[in-house]
Amino acid sequence: MRQVGVLGAAGPVALEEMPHRLGEDHANAKFLAAELAKIPKIQIDPSRVVTNIVVFDITRTGFTAAELSSRLKQRGVLMNEAASPRQMRGVTHYDVTRQDCATAAGLLAEALA
Repeated sequence: MRQVGVLGAAGPVALEEMPHRLGEDHANAKFLAAELAKIPKIQIDPSRVVTNIVVFDITRTGFTAAELSSRLKQRGVLMNEAASPRQMRGVTHYDVTRQDCATAAGLLAEALA
């Protein structure tokens, strides 16, 4: 039964502490979207990003989402297919810093080069 207590301990943290920092996740997502918009062949409108989820179009890159996801994973970045093989999704959360967002955008540009 003690495993239940360990798992249950996450509940109060999620309910009491995490809502206060959602704004940081949303700001990081906006930042990531702005950085992705600077990459040639990536299509995204940063003004449409209002949560911590960043969806962007990679059609003009010549890669599928699966191919690009694999290239990014080799570089330590986890982004996956979104609604179609031509869209990708990045999500900011507690473990993702502003610097991580900048690094991810740079590594995405590198993966496309």
